[in-house]
Amino acid sequence: MITNPPDRGGFPEPPAAALAISDRLRALIADRISTAGGSIPFQDYMNAVLNEPSLGYYAANVQGFGPAADFVTAPELSDAFAHSLAHALAPVLAALGPRAGVLELGAGSGVLAESLLESLARRSALPAHYTILEPSPVLGAMQRERLAPLAGQLGVDVRWLERLPRHPITGVIVANEVVDAFPVERFQVTTNGPRPVHVAFGEAGFEERLGPRPRELGNWLAALEARLGWEFPPGYTSERNPLADAWIASLADVLHVGAVFVFDYGYEEREFYHPERAEGTLLCHYRHRVHADPYYLPGLQDVTASVDFSALARSAGRAGLSVAAYTTQAWFLMGNDLEGWIAAETPGTSAYVARAHEVRMLTMPGEMGERVKLLALAKGSECDGVFDQARDLRSRL
Repeated sequence: MITNPPDRGGFPEPPAAALAISDRLRALIADRISTAGGSIPFQDYMNAVLNEPSLGYYAANVQGFGPAADFVTAPELSDAFAHSLAHALAPVLAALGPRAGVLELGAGSGVLAESLLESLARRSALPAHYTILEPSPVLGAMQRERLAPLAGQLGVDVRWLERLPRHPITGVIVANEVVDAFPVERFQVTTNGPRPVHVAFGEAGFEERLGPRPRELGNWLAALEARLGWEFPPGYTSERNPLADAWIASLADVLHVGAVFVFDYGYEEREFYHPERAEGTLLCHYRHRVHADPYYLPGLQDVTASVDFSALARSAGRAGLSVAAYTTQAWFLMGNDLEGWIAAETPGTSAYVARAHEVRMLTMPGEMGERVKLLALAKGSECDGVFDQARDLRSRL
């Protein structure tokens, strides 16, 4: 079990102001642990380090996003992602009619919204409105500064919300690398069944211990083993995302008719809980260093867990959404005019070479190509047939 962070001699030292934020957050969590009687569930710890107001990673966001920060997303790496997404969205928006809009969940720096609106404008396919759901005041301010000039230039209505709309909408919901930031429940299999991972605080700092075994967790693992056809050995550690089911249900409630595009790092159930993935999928990103210690510099690093797309698909079915497509990012891009995006530059020029490099990053299996998946969900027959461009991997779910 992970305790205090080991020596990070090769990691950049954070600025004094950032370190002060991390120290305040560490003290706050330690106090909560004491108040709770000595430990808190890992899910509560992860929620605090990511979302604690004014202190958490997404709330304070002292580093920002992009190449100079902790990690880079596909839209920040290349506008090829937005180009292909616009190619896929344009027929959906056309089928839904002139009142259809786009709702982006967790827009980060705003770069996807910027590139997507530009690409849709070039196709004469601008939505009636573009809405961003952003609970972080810091990120919301960053997005407004970036998008205000473009919104005026294109004449598109760009809006911001702090929670999902109260009334059902017609349009497309886009969630790019959102679900992998949900706080997850960590568990470890013991000879007496699965037990949740808890976080304590001692003289050496944060440390892990096993909490009491809830009956519901045991029932869930038994059902999982029955579906997979194998049993997990003692010591096997992994995660499950208890928020995802309610999240999918909330999207189904808010969508009158339209589609949901979920892009994220993840696996189908059989791969997610593979016997060889015995330490789970939890990863941390700090200044483009990837490691597995969630207790290092709380609030200053991203903590993430891969997505179980099979679970999301089951949640969608229960909520009344159909699974319209499931494929890899590489197949999605190649099925949505990626070749046209490359061909817009003259072969042999530096711009063409740069685009070819970006395409490799977006599509190669060792990069984002197969690690990032698209799960497209639909509500209403208006979206039938619009997802046929990409290789269909729904049978894996």
